[in-house]
Amino acid sequence: MRSAVDRPIASYRPRSVQNERWFGPITRPRMVSFEVPHRVGDAMSGMIAGFGDGGSAHSGDTGMMQRSFALYQGDSLLMQNGPRPDFGVGGLAPQRLAYRLVADTKGNADLTPYSTTTHTE
Repeated sequence: MRSAVDRPIASYRPRSVQNERWFGPITRPRMVSFEVPHRVGDAMSGMIAGFGDGGSAHSGDTGMMQRSFALYQGDSLLMQNGPRPDFGVGGLAPQRLAYRLVADTKGNADLTPYSTTTHTE
């Protein structure tokens, strides 16, 4: 069985009928294939959406929640998020090093019966 992260982005033929479950519980920040951090030369970029549902490969960001994230190399903070879910950092050392991406979300308890906070590293 493939995980939701491995599922391709869906596309549909005109006038076809589909059944999608969009409103599964918001379980955690999620990166689908095109969002996964990647490195080219001395730069790294990616995107971390504030939520992913418990079903198909849906992810997103919304004004209903607060999202924060930070990228570290060891204990050194390389960058923190701005107003957008995408990030980029340059000037990285050429050798292979460990990086850590930390994400926290906080949702509106009035809008969901599910957990309102996540912490993901």
